[in-house]
Amino acid sequence: MNNCVYFSKVGEFIREEDQTILNQLCENFKKLTGEEPDNGQIEAWKGMIPHLKKLFSSINKDIYLVMEYKLPFSNRRIDLLLFGKDSNDKNTILVFELKGWSQVEIDNKNSNIVKVGQNEYLHPELQLLSYSSAIKYYHSCGNDFSVVGVIWAYN
Repeated sequence: MNNCVYFSKVGEFIREEDQTILNQLCENFKKLTGEEPDNGQIEAWKGMIPHLKKLFSSINKDIYLVMEYKLPFSNRRIDLLLFGKDSNDKNTILVFELKGWSQVEIDNKNSNIVKVGQNEYLHPELQLLSYSSAIKYYHSCGNDFSVVGVIWAYN
């Protein structure tokens, strides 16, 4: 898959060494974007991998996962996608916005902005809505899947 940084089944991801996954993320990030991942991105991946493995230990190991999916006609990347079926056997994509933040404040003047330390970011809910809508309404597979958004602050 040439529009993402990592692609595998959940079971393969769980069995893979963390450092091997990190190496693949770094190598494929450069192939996808033409740039080296910055230290913040690498640290986010390092922190996220063990949490994902723990989360995935209790789900179907044949579900496909995609990390850092690049949306078509955009530079935006979705942190994580899981492809599977819901309880009604309907094809489903879970769109994850992952945050390693341990403390967040909503800006008093603009609820679309959150503060993490001294930095300001777009509220993750708005990021997720944008990503989910892009998959549902603008991607060729959008009509074939239910699209469900998930914000996961794993710290």
